[in-house]
Amino acid sequence: MPSCAHPQARISSLSSREAFVRSLYRKLITFAGSFYYISLPFVTVLVLGLAAGIIYGFLMIGRIPIKLAAILVIGAIVTVFKMVQSLFVKVSDAQPGRELRPDEAPKFWELTHEVADKLGTRPLDQIRVTPGTEMAVYEHGTRKERRQDKAQRTLLVGVGLIPGFHQNSLRAVLAHEYGHLSHRDTAGGDVALRVNRDMMNFAFALAISRQAVPWNLAFQFLRLYHLLFRRISYGATRLQEILADSAAVSLYGAPAFEEGLRHVVRRQVEFNSTALNEVKASNECRIPFRNVYTLPVEPSASIDEEVSKALNRETSEDDTHPSPVDRFRYVQRVPYTQPQSADGTVWDLFPDAEALTVEMTSTLESCVKDQIAQRYLATASS
Repeated sequence: MPSCAHPQARISSLSSREAFVRSLYRKLITFAGSFYYISLPFVTVLVLGLAAGIIYGFLMIGRIPIKLAAILVIGAIVTVFKMVQSLFVKVSDAQPGRELRPDEAPKFWELTHEVADKLGTRPLDQIRVTPGTEMAVYEHGTRKERRQDKAQRTLLVGVGLIPGFHQNSLRAVLAHEYGHLSHRDTAGGDVALRVNRDMMNFAFALAISRQAVPWNLAFQFLRLYHLLFRRISYGATRLQEILADSAAVSLYGAPAFEEGLRHVVRRQVEFNSTALNEVKASNECRIPFRNVYTLPVEPSASIDEEVSKALNRETSEDDTHPSPVDRFRYVQRVPYTQPQSADGTVWDLFPDAEALTVEMTSTLESCVKDQIAQRYLATASS
């Protein structure tokens, strides 16, 4: 078993090399994001100039195809309008799920504070639960509050992850999430998120207006730039994940971390399969949902195959996270001392687990009914 000095010294700050690489990524993302916005006026000139040049060429020839000229002019104007419009799309500030109060799960809250104390960072301000299988942290507040580490630290927990989750492996997963907070990953990233959101808004707008065509210069610029920006920003997020993994393993060991990550991957596959089957059965038989969080998971070769594929796939350039098998390999190099094991399951930390699962099942059922209603209305109006 690897051993080292007290892991707190390893986690409290990044090494000079890690800090340098993170700083380099941040500067590169800031430059690339700024360049995108600087490029938009030039793209506008090119789009309008190309349309005007083609029409001028027709004038020089002495013949103007009216229909083609109209398509060019309308296409250029729509493209420029959608480009500008994409920069002013409002983003909802609503938070996912609902808040889990400390009195609803005092032991769960206590465990999150214990991990924060061991990592030497500020504990969570809020925990929010959802019907799905998410596990993530974010900071809710203004840019200034995040920069000054005064924003609300929030943990997002999908109730679908909890069945079969052991407290020992949960601690390692929580330490990974706290690693993001400790390393201030959640304090920045505004540039990357904003640029990527604006590019996606522009792409959707072009697609809806039927301007996402090969001869549209703005569309080709967007395709190329999004590819380059994605490579840079995703490389940065993969580095953040590796460093957060190291923080978790330094505290709780590689076995607990691997067990936790394997559980998360398996539960995502199992829960999706179980929930989908329940939705189908409910629709076909016209009956209410059963409690999807207490339904047994039937042994299935397809589920095992999907889990194995998710765990053992290769990391690609379009991955925001390294693949699990790569993460398992990386953490084997991280020194750690074997911590005292935590007994029990995560459900033991909730005094009224049944009430929570019934509530989340009802929320899931409402979401499904809303989606079915929207599809029906869309079909009826077409």
